[in-house]
Amino acid sequence: MIFATLSLDDAEGAILAHGVRLKDRKFAKGRRLDGGDIATLRAAGFTEVMAARLERDDVGENDAAARTAQAIAGPNINAAAPFTGRCNLYATVSGLLQVDRARIDQLNAIDEAVTVATVNPGDAVATGQLVATVKVIPFAISTETIEKWASAMADAPSPVSIAPFEEHAVGLLLTHLPCPRASSGNQGVGSRQNRQDDQSARERTRQPVGRVAALRPRGGGNRPGTRRPRCGGLRSDCGSGRVCNRRSAGCGPGGG
Repeated sequence: MIFATLSLDDAEGAILAHGVRLKDRKFAKGRRLDGGDIATLRAAGFTEVMAARLERDDVGENDAAARTAQAIAGPNINAAAPFTGRCNLYATVSGLLQVDRARIDQLNAIDEAVTVATVNPGDAVATGQLVATVKVIPFAISTETIEKWASAMADAPSPVSIAPFEEHAVGLLLTHLPCPRASSGNQGVGSRQNRQDDQSARERTRQPVGRVAALRPRGGGNRPGTRRPRCGGLRSDCGSGRVCNRRSAGCGPGGG
């Protein structure tokens, strides 16, 4: 392959080495120029372009990508049409991707101008999913490189394939325990939960700590000669109507 600056008179059939932007369109890098392209460039004021010409033993990037992709595509894999030196491989069934890593490494070592990449071996793939790609980096590779690929693939299984999923009849066995009695371990868990619930309830109803006056007897007022009993607690357990401390030794006038 020869790169050179070519006059438009000699550029027909050459491959653009760099993109060319025109007023209303753009010619992308890698475009093979035809007669109409030459006329458009001439009308835009161009007199020459940087381009590449293939030599006798060169294979164009798209042709090379298609040939190498077909060489590695195994069962249940389809190679799509190449574009810009790339050829993608897609799954035709759902299954597990099988990749011979040693073979892929061997192919990638033949020529750095051609590379193969795959998704992770053993991955589950779906129908139509991209599973591998072949990329030819330059605009062309030599026929010698193609022949080396063919030699490496001779009498050997394809390094990329898919093992399809298969349908099988399955059954599900359900059992039922007739006795709902909880185990001692579960009872312990329930007891701990009940204690925690009781403690939470007490915390929600707790009043500020301090000494509070006892409730007056029904009818109001204190009996003559007595004083109002006072207790320091928050709960009444004696039935006297007083608010008593549950921990006190007893309740009575002036107690607490």
